[in-house]
Amino acid sequence: MNLTRRMLIGIAFSLTALPSALHAFSSGSIVCSVPLIPFSPMSSTLSNPVPAGWSLLSNVRYYQPGAQVQLRIVNTDVLKKVKGVLLWAQFNDFTTPAGSFLIGPGTPWKYVSPSPSAQCLQGSITHDNPDPKTQAELIFNWTPPQTGKVFLQAFVIEDCTGNCRSNQALTQTIELFEAISINGFE
Repeated sequence: MNLTRRMLIGIAFSLTALPSALHAFSSGSIVCSVPLIPFSPMSSTLSNPVPAGWSLLSNVRYYQPGAQVQLRIVNTDVLKKVKGVLLWAQFNDFTTPAGSFLIGPGTPWKYVSPSPSAQCLQGSITHDNPDPKTQAELIFNWTPPQTGKVFLQAFVIEDCTGNCRSNQALTQTIELFEAISINGFE
């Protein structure tokens, strides 16, 4: 077993050992991103049917450094709501935060708070309350970095009653490239 896999298993085990009050994350995520491992350590059961139809959309495929990009989290069922969101942008090393999300006043979003295990800067955004959020509220503005290929992804917990940890879904990854300009032309 390689070191990275052992570390991920250790992190997953540590998360399951936390007191149940910390499992709710009603005031947002404590991590910058969700590693691509099975979610079973976070929930002993999965909802039936499993949450499906969640996607992350971008208004561009190529970004201009410093020019805002609009991101949306959507579901094929327009009436679906979420209680929890974690949205992140990382360079292709999948550990370094990329760019910065903009948070407007009065929105239900915040940056992931720094901790010994999470230095997300402004490259991750999460919810700051457990109130259900409509898809109209799942629109985000992100300012890309000056250069580099960037990966964006979102983790959502659908609106539900009781223990919502079984209602979790991970969107596909979006890959954005810096636009190449030659003599003012892309």
